[in-house]
Amino acid sequence: MSLKRARTATFLQVLKETEMRSGEAKRLHWTDIDSEKHLIRLDEPEKGSNPRIWKVTAKLIAMLNNLPRKAARVFGNGPLNTLKATYINARKSLAAKLQSQSSWE
Repeated sequence: MSLKRARTATFLQVLKETEMRSGEAKRLHWTDIDSEKHLIRLDEPEKGSNPRIWKVTAKLIAMLNNLPRKAARVFGNGPLNTLKATYINARKSLAAKLQSQSSWE
C-alpha cells in the first residue's frame, strides 16, 4: 500500500474510532498517542469542546506505528484539504468501480 493510501486509511480509522473532528485529528501529535496503553489524547479540541481521551484498538495503534515520523504531527504539517482531496478521489474511484461492476450483473 502506498504511503498516501496508508495515511488516508489511518486518518479515517482515527475518525471512526474516536469520533474526532477532522481538524482535531489533523492536529494530533505523536506525543498524544500512548501505544502501550492504546490511548489517544486530544489536548487541542475544536469548537469549545473539552479535551478527551479514547481507548483505541490494537489495529489503529499498528496503523499509526507504521506511518513515518517525519514531523511532530501524526498526519504532517500540510493542509487538511490534502487529506480531504485524497479521500474524495478514492471515494469517487470506488464508486465508479462499483457502478461498472453492478452494470455487469
